[in-house]
Amino acid sequence: MFDDEPIEIPKTVLSPIEVYQEIDSAKYVGNQKLFAKYVKDIQRQHGCSWFEARKKFFEIKTNKKTEAEAPVT
Repeated sequence: MFDDEPIEIPKTVLSPIEVYQEIDSAKYVGNQKLFAKYVKDIQRQHGCSWFEARKKFFEIKTNKKTEAEAPVT
C-alpha cells in the first residue's frame, strides 16, 4: 500500500461493536481480525496510535456513508 493513497474500507468491514454475532463465533472472530488489519494499516500510514487509527477508521466509514447518501446533482 502506498503511503499517500487513501485507505478504502469496504462496507463489509465492521468494528466489533457493529457485529451482531456471538463473541466466540467464527464470523465474529474473522471480522475482528479484518477490522484489526484495517486499523493497523491506518496506524502504519499515519504513524499514530491504535486509538487514533481506530478513530480515523470510523471517520473514513462515516465520510464514505455520508458521500453515498448525498444526492446526485
